[in-house]
Amino acid sequence: GLIWQILLTIVLRRKKLFRLWSRLALVHKSIIVFASLLAIAPLVWAFIRTPQLILTWLGLPQSFPAIDTILNNAQTLISTLFYHSGFSPEYVTHGGALLTIAELVLLILGVYAQLKRPRHNTNYHLLGAIGIATALILVSGGMFIPALVPLLYLLIAGGMYYFLNEWLAVFPRNPIARGIGVGVIVLIVVFALGYHTRSYFDAWPNNVVTKQVFSI
Repeated sequence: GLIWQILLTIVLRRKKLFRLWSRLALVHKSIIVFASLLAIAPLVWAFIRTPQLILTWLGLPQSFPAIDTILNNAQTLISTLFYHSGFSPEYVTHGGALLTIAELVLLILGVYAQLKRPRHNTNYHLLGAIGIATALILVSGGMFIPALVPLLYLLIAGGMYYFLNEWLAVFPRNPIARGIGVGVIVLIVVFALGYHTRSYFDAWPNNVVTKQVFSI
């Protein structure tokens, strides 16, 4: 599914890429084109021999899922993020939530900060990448959870920045209030580190469903 993220980058950065391309000398353009063709030649040959690989490369299932399957994946995704994971333990601790309540609040703040004007290409890029990862999960299942989680934490980091920026704007000179704002963020980070450490190093290997899938 990485190809979709690459295409998104090309679309959003097309003007800058075109300017960079136009500044290159003919010999440099020729080298890039030749190297690119040489790099993708084995992939094209594999597609010719096994056309089914094209859908796998795109991160899509061999047959489009039914609406019920898509809705079920959507429900499982929401539950996995905030309440109770129903995806395979290959990708996430079964029965646990990916995000804490504090991270959920920061995620909402991060989304709000991304949607605020003025918007930049970076905002569209991050939201578009999250949309692509979410769509792949809906049609292909939980195997694309690892592609979504880092993007969500970028939003959470943005929420932390937005919270601190707004807090310090309200209390620009009060050292106690400024310390409280920073302390809240530090506590959230420490709590999240503890939660996820226990989730993946304690709860995951001792989970009944994990033991059914893996020999631990």
